[in-house]
Amino acid sequence: MEPNLPDVVLWSIPAFVLLTVIEMVSYRFHPDEDAAGYDTKDAATSVTMGLGSLGFDLLW
Repeated sequence: MEPNLPDVVLWSIPAFVLLTVIEMVSYRFHPDEDAAGYDTKDAATSVTMGLGSLGFDLLW
């Protein structure tokens, strides 16, 4: 008998989005002039890989 555990990835997505929004808002109010920031291509790649992983899990 398998334990009825929650899907950790499914629950982590809202937390990831929330923390990303908090980081974006905090950067708007307190920008760090010394930091280079995120490259848009890198962020898009990470999000695409995460969504692709979810899609693969759904198909599996």
